[in-house]
Amino acid sequence: MRWADLAQTTKQLRAAAPDDLKIHVTVSGPKGAEMAGTFADVVVIMLGDAPVAINELTDRARSAREKAGVNAPREVWTMVPIVVVQPDGNLEAARTSKRAHSYSVAHFAFAHTYEAKDVPGEWQADIDQRLARYDYKFHAVFTDDNPNHLLFADRPAIQDYLVSRMFWIGPPKRSVTDSTGCSKRRTSTACGVTRSPSKRSSS
Repeated sequence: MRWADLAQTTKQLRAAAPDDLKIHVTVSGPKGAEMAGTFADVVVIMLGDAPVAINELTDRARSAREKAGVNAPREVWTMVPIVVVQPDGNLEAARTSKRAHSYSVAHFAFAHTYEAKDVPGEWQADIDQRLARYDYKFHAVFTDDNPNHLLFADRPAIQDYLVSRMFWIGPPKRSVTDSTGCSKRRTSTACGVTRSPSKRSSS
């Protein structure tokens, strides 16, 4: 569906929906942020833990909304899943288990363009090349036989970067700090983000 079609569908939905219904739209790039900013009540930026990119897309959504003359309040959320590793747990095993999941998120987040996404330029071609081999038969399958686990096996620096960007993984104390002390990490309050919904799991 094109953005213009989604905006029109949203307009029709509002006409038949309760007044307090909030429309959430997930975006991963500048065009989506600008378009969603004009008609969504909640813009969800799905780029992982990326303060510079979140800040940029938040500003673009806000500017587009102002230019469209929309005065209704707008919320911006970001989404970073949390994996809590107990003190006696295996941190490296937890990180390894989230590789394929990280790549599936990156496949969505980095599609179409790297503009305003704050991804190191020297890695972009390698990321594109390997994500093009992403096997959708194993999408959302997080078992050891998933070949997507190995997409970046020969590029460990990129592998670690993607896992760290798409997940907060660590002991309980660190995870709580990461999810509630967002201003220190600049992924939430310092970027104008009003809420950070996170999926929690334990390992």
